[in-house]
Amino acid sequence: MAGLTTLCVACGSGSSDGAREDSAAVKPLERTLRGADSPAKELPEAAPAPPTESQAPEAPVEEASPAPGKALPLEWPQSAVPLRRLLLAGTWSLESPEDFERAWLDEAGLREVFSLQPAGRRRWQGMAGGETAVNLDALTRTRPDPALAYAYSISSRPNTGNIDPLAADAFPDAEAVLHIRHACRLRAWWDGEIVLDEAAPADGQPRHVQVRVPLTDAYDVLLLKLARGADFGASMNLEVRLSDTNGEAIPRQEFVPRRKNEFPTELSGSR
Repeated sequence: MAGLTTLCVACGSGSSDGAREDSAAVKPLERTLRGADSPAKELPEAAPAPPTESQAPEAPVEEASPAPGKALPLEWPQSAVPLRRLLLAGTWSLESPEDFERAWLDEAGLREVFSLQPAGRRRWQGMAGGETAVNLDALTRTRPDPALAYAYSISSRPNTGNIDPLAADAFPDAEAVLHIRHACRLRAWWDGEIVLDEAAPADGQPRHVQVRVPLTDAYDVLLLKLARGADFGASMNLEVRLSDTNGEAIPRQEFVPRRKNEFPTELSGSR
């Protein structure tokens, strides 16, 4: 029973003489452990627990700056310069829809091509379009449909004034809008990045598609992959223009098949 009484003292509920004796023995032992004349030491306070996820203050949300210019879609930019001069490679015969996904030449890495140079199993050839549209069907009837071809051109823009073209601020970064009217399966790269991937219009009528693109230098490379026939659409003919973000013409911007002083003879007019 003595063991039971001691247990009750520890919990503050005993009343027997044995309990009082044990209680009196506790105090001298406590003084011995801390020193007879030393005050009791206070335990350091525990560090506060970190706030839970629900208690943590919310991080401020930064509002994104609105993109300059008008919101898409824009009207067709009548004042912008149309794509007329380009290089064309093809055609390749397509046996299934999956064949469109095949890279028939270096698609993402292609930054510069030369007329009459190999392009996969084909060669690039220079071409000049009409006043507004490019009649690609005229040069891509060499193989039965469905068929695939690539078109390549470069958007050129002047520098910001009488500045050394090699200067860092000669061609400040800007944004533009690429506009295409097409009636076929279409994929477009801008400086090696896919910016448009469009199915052929179901009604067979040309459709206007558009996307914002960056202007990062004097030249920006446009590569188009086009397919015609079966479910790929009725025609590879297309229109291409580049506008500013308000849908207006970019001063002195033009499409060229090569960089300055590198035009193919049959397209440059003079050397």
